[in-house]
Amino acid sequence: MNCKVCQKETLNASYCSSSCSAKDNNSKHPKRKLEGQCETCNTPIKTITKFCDDCKKGLSKEFQPEIQEEIQRCKQCNVISTEENSYRCKTKFCTYCKDCKKSKARKICNNAKLLAIRYKGSKCSVCGYCKNLAALQFHHLDPTKKDFAISKALVTSKSEVFYNELDKTILVCSNCHFELHNPLLDIN
Repeated sequence: MNCKVCQKETLNASYCSSSCSAKDNNSKHPKRKLEGQCETCNTPIKTITKFCDDCKKGLSKEFQPEIQEEIQRCKQCNVISTEENSYRCKTKFCTYCKDCKKSKARKICNNAKLLAIRYKGSKCSVCGYCKNLAALQFHHLDPTKKDFAISKALVTSKSEVFYNELDKTILVCSNCHFELHNPLLDIN
C-alpha cells in the first residue's frame, strides 16, 4: 500500500507517518477557514492577511510593488519605502526612510553637543560668544594628548571617556578657533 500524501510504501492502511496523517487531516479540516481573498491574485486566504504566500515571496513579480507599499513604510512619516528613499537592512528596507533617519541622527548629535557645551560653560572661552550652537566648537589645548575628535564622539556623550576627553578642550566660537589654529595670518 502507498501513503495517501507522499506516495511512499507503507504497512499502515493509509499513511506512512503521523506527519502525513496530520497534513491530510489539516487540509481536509483546517483550523481557520479561508474567508478572504489575496488582493493581487484572488487566491482564497485567511482574513488576517491581505496577500497569499506566493505574492509575499515575490513569485508573482508583477504584484511585488503593491506588496511593498502595503508592508514597508517609514515608522515616522509613513512614506512608502523604496530603493531611492530608504536604506536596506539585509533583505528588507529599514524601518525609517533616509530623511527621517538623518533627522533622527542629527537630533541625537545636536542634543549631545548641547550637553557638552553646557558642560564647558555655554560660551566661547576667548570672546564670550553664545548665540548659535553650530558656531561653537571644541579646541584641544594639547593636540598630542588628543585621543579622538569630540565631534566624532558626540553620540556616546554619556560615557566617562567622553567627559575625560572634553576636559582636555576649551569651548570656542568658530572665529576664535580659526585664529587659534592660524595665529600668523593676521590681515595687518
